[in-house]
Amino acid sequence: MKKIILCILALTAVLTGCSKSAQTGEDEKLTVCTSFYALYDFTAKVGGDSVNVVNMVPTGTEPHDWEPSSHDMLLLNNASALIYNGMGMESWIDKVKSSIGEDAVEYVELSQGIGDESMADPHIWLDPNNVILMTDKIADTLIDLDSENADTYRANAEAFKEELTELDAAYREAMDPYRGRSIVVSHEAYSYLCDEYGIVQRAVEGVIPESEPSPDQMKDIIDFINENDIKYIFFEELLSPKVVQTIAEETGAQLLELNPFEGLSQEDIDAGEDYISVMYDNLDNLKLALEG
Repeated sequence: MKKIILCILALTAVLTGCSKSAQTGEDEKLTVCTSFYALYDFTAKVGGDSVNVVNMVPTGTEPHDWEPSSHDMLLLNNASALIYNGMGMESWIDKVKSSIGEDAVEYVELSQGIGDESMADPHIWLDPNNVILMTDKIADTLIDLDSENADTYRANAEAFKEELTELDAAYREAMDPYRGRSIVVSHEAYSYLCDEYGIVQRAVEGVIPESEPSPDQMKDIIDFINENDIKYIFFEELLSPKVVQTIAEETGAQLLELNPFEGLSQEDIDAGEDYISVMYDNLDNLKLALEG
């Protein structure tokens, strides 16, 4: 099967004439693939109009469950780089590397040197300070691939980092009165966010969503909500709300969205939502829940 895929890749490159060297020419934009929507958003902000950024995971799809198709392999083979998170977020990355080769594209693992390897949680981007570091890595990658537009990439990165610094300050000020307080979340995606701003997550499900809790786990979380007078349970748009709805019915708690920014619906994209706007919405909902 691997040989078949490689043959298809080679044939497609010949037929399309889309070589990586041509992508930085005058008539072709640099093409960069990203592994899911958060990284697409960051890369598009840094690349601006100078880069064709292609998100691998389809709109509205939960990235933990996604696997690349043969079409995705062909797309990657004609890109200059694949920007991915790492830390187990992309369970398919080794499959891609073995299928199209370690040298077929430049693989950029953003969590390297940023993520805490002692944590099982790969959602490093929910701490805006980590996104500042990720933005620098993205800018460095684009500059290495397309030095002619280096000034544009640097300027775009600095503008985005200013927004991230303001976002961090807003979180720090708003969360300071609630340090040590707990929130109940649908899946264990908020370790970096909570650690940075001094709050505690209690997760219904583990790092990988859709792994339904056992009856004992359900009882523990229901008892925790009742004993701590938790008013809100956080859910995610891209995940089934079935389990948290059951817990809400048992406890009288209300459901409130906390978006881990793994992906957005087409409606949200059309409305101009992005990392900054989603994180401010998350902050409003966190304040509401913690005030309760």
